[in-house]
Amino acid sequence: MTAVVLRSLIQGVGKDSVAEVMMQVYGRNAIMIKSQDLYKQFNSWQLDKQFIVGSEVQGTRDSRNVVEQLKMIITSPTVMVEQKYKDAFSAANYANYLFLTNNPDPFYIADQDRRFWAWEIPEGTIGEDEDECRKFYDEFHKWSASTDGVAALHHHLLHLDLTGFDPHAPAPMTELKREMIELNRSDVERWLRELPDDQPDRFLYTPNELEILWAKDRVS
Repeated sequence: MTAVVLRSLIQGVGKDSVAEVMMQVYGRNAIMIKSQDLYKQFNSWQLDKQFIVGSEVQGTRDSRNVVEQLKMIITSPTVMVEQKYKDAFSAANYANYLFLTNNPDPFYIADQDRRFWAWEIPEGTIGEDEDECRKFYDEFHKWSASTDGVAALHHHLLHLDLTGFDPHAPAPMTELKREMIELNRSDVERWLRELPDDQPDRFLYTPNELEILWAKDRVS
């Protein structure tokens, strides 16, 4: 019922490596998509998929329809599949979504969002030393390319203790998610949130009063 967003403002911190290893675990039931796949008439990429990676899929304020579509396919128990020259049909939706981005605000996220868990991968996560980073990734890719490595990860995930986990709970709040929410607010939304501090004795306003206060603030 939730999706993961991994963001880094620089490239080369390992987001794709995480996705690639998980895609190996899921095998043919995994796929990587782009923004344009969400706009296509045909969506066979959703059929029989359990793990879907969205690379630089954008859903900003100007394209809220993308965000609404993402929320629907993240939570809906079924998906309507349309294939070329075939009748549309309903299929079970078992997909887990992981979104990778280098953009500051890839999604329009509302204050009460329950779907997205967003995590920032900072620069220097592996280490500042170039040789140290190269050694780490060389060992990582060697491990991920081996059959035993992916099998070990698969075994670990299959036997992970999920006691207390609620799949229907809202995605936990993070600092990155707070930042993304703030970045997507309009000037009017930010002004309305600050209004209680400027007018502590008021909690109800008419539209005309708000318009007058807004005009005064713009002039000042």
